[in-house]
Amino acid sequence: MVNQVKANNNGSTGFSATANDNLVTANVLANNNGASGIGYFGSSTTTYRQVLFAGTAVNNAANGFAVTRTDYVNLHSIMAINNGDDGLDMYTWGDFVTVDNIVSANNVGYGFNIDASDNTFTGLLKMGSNTLGDCLVGSFATNPGFVQGGPNGNPDNTCVLSGASDGTIITAIDASASVVGKVVADDVLNSADTSGAATFELITDWIIFDNAQRSWGVDGSAFANTDNTGACDTTGENCRIWDWSLASADTVANNVVAVPAVTDVFTMTWSGYSAVDQTDCDTNYPGSVWDGGSLCISTYLRNAQEILDDTIGNDNLLCEAGETCLYMPNIGYYQGHGTLVDAGTLGTGGDTITLKQYQTLGR
Repeated sequence: MVNQVKANNNGSTGFSATANDNLVTANVLANNNGASGIGYFGSSTTTYRQVLFAGTAVNNAANGFAVTRTDYVNLHSIMAINNGDDGLDMYTWGDFVTVDNIVSANNVGYGFNIDASDNTFTGLLKMGSNTLGDCLVGSFATNPGFVQGGPNGNPDNTCVLSGASDGTIITAIDASASVVGKVVADDVLNSADTSGAATFELITDWIIFDNAQRSWGVDGSAFANTDNTGACDTTGENCRIWDWSLASADTVANNVVAVPAVTDVFTMTWSGYSAVDQTDCDTNYPGSVWDGGSLCISTYLRNAQEILDDTIGNDNLLCEAGETCLYMPNIGYYQGHGTLVDAGTLGTGGDTITLKQYQTLGR
């Protein structure tokens, strides 16, 4: 389990999950990296399972999200904007991937580049302002979840749902005003900036900012533009503090995801361990249910993540029966700020899920 990751200005991929274990990750921001922002990489024999909640990949030199030779990845509430290649790239053997709520916009490549099989796209699927188009479906893909659309049966670079996909496609999205963006006043808590800027060699503080949604990146022209992409890592290069909070006026990703019903759930069948009874599942995958054979299966609520360290539940980040969870009304890393307030309850008795949300959405 991994929670709260900021990966920026790395020479290669910002956050990379090699598929050598089952992993649940939440709240990842990857910006201005020299390759892809967030990557799931493995081999054709990968058997492990991965879940990600609330990820934003922005201003990276290559893809926003890359899933390559890694099967069974569930991506929930992700945003890919202004990356140097595709917003979401799923390559050979990146199969059986579920994408639930995504904004993929203003990327240099395609919004979705799918060359993998047996995928499902659900929830809000927002796309647009991608230089090469919204969709490219490759020749390796069987049941890819999308096909390329077009009038009179002639494919173009638009997306059409296929197979088990049941999402809502929303096109012509422009996310250039969705985030607060460049900070042009002094960040009080960061000792390195002057009016939000500094040259690379003068940055002595890469970590502490006025809010958790800030990080350093390239100081290019007005966002979104290719001169904002890649790492700020060269002596003399102008760097800028960026605020990746959603703008309060944004309607692309801010406060667009509905509160889930008690029946709005996903499952993950864990692999890499052969269970012989429920005790095995309780020990190795808390909250999961033994299938009577060798598998442990977790059922978790949509549009929510477990609140950690509250002495309730099993702290595996999956929102399960009997736990208190953070409802995610936004798409991407930023889910609001300020005080946690009540967002409702689901279920009855010991299976009741208590939902909280941040009081303030947008800056």
